[in-house]
Amino acid sequence: MNAKDRIDALKSGKKIYINIADNPNASGKWTLDHSPSLGEYYVNKYSSPIEKYAKQYNLDPDIAKSILYSEASDYHRFGIDHIADLVGVSSSVRPMNIQGRTWGDFQGKQYDVNDPEQNIELGVRVLKSIYDAVPDKDIAKIATLWNGTGLKEVNDYGARAKEYYKNKSWDTSRIRPQIKSK
Repeated sequence: MNAKDRIDALKSGKKIYINIADNPNASGKWTLDHSPSLGEYYVNKYSSPIEKYAKQYNLDPDIAKSILYSEASDYHRFGIDHIADLVGVSSSVRPMNIQGRTWGDFQGKQYDVNDPEQNIELGVRVLKSIYDAVPDKDIAKIATLWNGTGLKEVNDYGARAKEYYKNKSWDTSRIRPQIKSK
């Protein structure tokens, strides 16, 4: 299946299986312009609707959080894209960075991707459909398909999202040293 066929099947709710090859060369390392604070900010800001929709659509909320973290923390050209997002002049559609022209009409429901609540619901639904289509449920493969529905092997985006998922990178309380008082 090509990308359009995959998108059409996912949008219609048709049950499909998408096999993605592993890629030992895919890097899970941060991009040069990675901004963990932006990733943490967006995940924390939208944690409640992510939890709500993940529960509603039976998806591990940490899958959606890892994608949101990746979309918010990577490729922001050292904060310039974040400023463009805030003033509404970028092509990003926050918070999940999902494109309405591709996914806005999803399984019989029309979504306004500019509404953060609808953006997250749609993002979770698309992720759940991708999750259901990936036979081994590998996070790197799910994230790779999120990044490019026509891709055939795990890419760096998928490898990074898997690392974010595994490490819960948005939860800095897990990685900051804790100082104990005596």
